[in-house]
Amino acid sequence: MEEVDEKVKLALDMSKLSLPDKPVVEAVEVFPYVDTVGKDALEIYVIISESTQLEEITGKAVMQIKRSIRENLQKNGIFLFPFTHFFTRSEFEARNHVE
Repeated sequence: MEEVDEKVKLALDMSKLSLPDKPVVEAVEVFPYVDTVGKDALEIYVIISESTQLEEITGKAVMQIKRSIRENLQKNGIFLFPFTHFFTRSEFEARNHVE
């Protein structure tokens, strides 16, 4: 898989996801990924607000976000495993600068 299908992008449109009030999700970025056994998958980055407080990142909120992503993918006929990560925008951008 070289790039993410438009169908995947549409399935992860934030207006279609059931997201909690906290933490505030600002964006969902998705990239093609190959897992450790060589199967196609998705690498998903949930970008949360820079002002997010640690106590706002609850297990319940994280599970709601991950469940919504998985359910929306499956509802759209996409059964690739979603490896999901949470970052603020600055953390997301900084990850590319780590050597």
